[in-house]
Amino acid sequence: MTKCSLIYAYLMSEDFLAEFGSEHNPSPQEAGVGREGAAEGETGRPYRVRCERRGRGWVLWISGPGLGEEYVTQARSYDEVEAVARETLAAVAGTLADDPELMVEVVLPAQLQRPVILARRFRLRAAAAQRQSVAALKEAARMLVAAGYSKRDTAALLGVSRQRISQVLEERGPRGEWG
Repeated sequence: MTKCSLIYAYLMSEDFLAEFGSEHNPSPQEAGVGREGAAEGETGRPYRVRCERRGRGWVLWISGPGLGEEYVTQARSYDEVEAVARETLAAVAGTLADDPELMVEVVLPAQLQRPVILARRFRLRAAAAQRQSVAALKEAARMLVAAGYSKRDTAALLGVSRQRISQVLEERGPRGEWG
């Protein structure tokens, strides 16, 4: 997933704080902001790719370590931005790492920043809640079955199907243990 640091900058702005309050401010990770890729440029900094929608496509301004100037290119759609930036970096600085680190900054009109930020924030919260829900379901199912409850009763108590209980009890945990 491409990161959008200009969106995060707006999250920290006075306009957003005045409207929503500081308790709604996520960390950069919660906002979906950060660095992508494993390899870094020469100085340990990511390559900056600033992009803005123009007409029917996107204009990209690429700068970073080892580049003497800012390079400008274009992509047909937003989902092509990262690939086009990597291709451009490979073409202009042929000795780059296979997977240079990119920080993509999206320039959005002011009236679109708030709805995009809110949608991203709520999707991140929903994903986190889903992970917590699955972990709680696994733990509760494991404990109920260990206490002698049937899978049918466990499913009814937790509000899920018997198939789902069987599924979560058979899944391996992050360390390879069952249930």
